[in-house]
Amino acid sequence: VKPWKVSHRIREHGSSRIDRSIHRLQTSRQSSALLPVDPIHSPRHWRTYFDYNLDGYFLIQARSKIRVSCSRFLTDSIRLNITRRFDWLQREAATLVAPSTMEDSHHCRICKSDTELKWPSNLENTISSDSFAITDAHYGQTSAIYQCKQCGFRQCNDLQDVLSFYEDLEDQEYENGRKERYLQAKALLKELKDLQPQGKLLDVGAGSGILVEAAIEAGYEAEGLEPSTWLQEQAIERGLPVKKGVLSDVSESEQYDSITLIDVIEHVVDPIMLLKEIKARLAPDGYAMIVTPDCHSFFARMLRRKWWHYRVAHIGYFNLSTLKAACTESGLDVISYNRPGWFFTMDYLWVRVMQYFPRWLRCKPMNWMNRKTVSINLRDSLMVIVKAEASHPHGEG
Repeated sequence: VKPWKVSHRIREHGSSRIDRSIHRLQTSRQSSALLPVDPIHSPRHWRTYFDYNLDGYFLIQARSKIRVSCSRFLTDSIRLNITRRFDWLQREAATLVAPSTMEDSHHCRICKSDTELKWPSNLENTISSDSFAITDAHYGQTSAIYQCKQCGFRQCNDLQDVLSFYEDLEDQEYENGRKERYLQAKALLKELKDLQPQGKLLDVGAGSGILVEAAIEAGYEAEGLEPSTWLQEQAIERGLPVKKGVLSDVSESEQYDSITLIDVIEHVVDPIMLLKEIKARLAPDGYAMIVTPDCHSFFARMLRRKWWHYRVAHIGYFNLSTLKAACTESGLDVISYNRPGWFFTMDYLWVRVMQYFPRWLRCKPMNWMNRKTVSINLRDSLMVIVKAEASHPHGEG
């Protein structure tokens, strides 16, 4: 290795990146605690530069592949400069964290025990409403994920208020897959219909009203709630009764025979509160259906952080045990559970499978693929049906 090239690389990719991180820190409106990482790391790699997590949180990450053997070419002044900047950045980030907002964020949202860092943040771009798109395919990119030391629930402690992102969300690709999502909604309602064949139904997080439309066709008196202005407008244009808002906007005097929560609970900061709100709005003989990804499924364990359900929008990760615990804590009794499948067009599935290939091996889907719909069940989602009543035998349907 030529020492002048190493020195130039360090000056270019070390100090300049730190300067940019400092500038962003000074101009940012929000920040979170830094993970302490030594800028001159040993024994294998020399780690110098800073990744800025553009959702407002700063994270020191080791990216450099310059080996420690090259560090002998560093001048003392460069070492001292980098170390001083690192210390300043860490102190500034700590002073910008509001203690009141972070006080309870590191407690488990299910059992209130302490959490510990499982994976640091690896976000590469600014967080926006597009990051929360239903069809987002940036698999494995999340804020820092923490795991409960007691129950194993996983959560993103640094994301505390995400509702505004959903209110501004637009997702045309979601609408393009309406036919396939309608098939999925019908399959889910078939599971519910065995227990509650009719009556008032509320779909929470209704999107553009796909499940509401399927429920009306199935004989339910159905309506939906959706925080996204754009998605709610899509539903209204189709003549579907979907209101803009969240469940807390609905009066507890409104009672429903069925409430559906399909791929929603993993998006909220306080899942226990959401489940309690469901219980308060269930009729005496009412049922609720909850669907969420299972972070202990085979593919989740095999792919680890590259699993397709590890995404920015998901800030809570359940397994069967923690989902049951959340329901019990909320006064809901799990009477059955199952693992639903999904419907996709071949091109939608193809694009997402390609994310796991090197860029040079990826190829675009063929034209005929958008006309072919496939049903797939990887058993990595959980569906539970709950009731606010005495316990029933638990079992997989």
